[in-house]
Amino acid sequence: MDDRFRELDDERNLALRTNDALTYAVLCDYLAFVRIEDPVLYERGLENTGYQSLRQRYTDEDCRHERILRFRGIGGKYDQNRFNQPNRKRKLILECFPGKFGKEEDQQDISHYTVPQIGTLFLNLYKEYA
Repeated sequence: MDDRFRELDDERNLALRTNDALTYAVLCDYLAFVRIEDPVLYERGLENTGYQSLRQRYTDEDCRHERILRFRGIGGKYDQNRFNQPNRKRKLILECFPGKFGKEEDQQDISHYTVPQIGTLFLNLYKEYA
């Protein structure tokens, strides 16, 4: 998470330099900054009507980032042969990509996938996020 923190702190500093009150306030709060460099800019950002939606966007991005890290960490321990461990791979895919795979109308249903299909999907996702 250190890389993510640095990335968000760089974004916060850019917001400070460019007087982007909304982004500055959200990231100061999100990163739990105690020392606010520009209290006026910060207060202006807190008063912005878009504060909650932008804060939620950062939360959602970090949740996604954590799920991908989990997928890479656990998935890296699984057999890379597409015919082995299909149930474990299917379960991990469903846990780490809940918005993309599942049984809801807007999700890809992988419950009926064959062993090689699950293995191929798993390997493609692993390569994409490795």
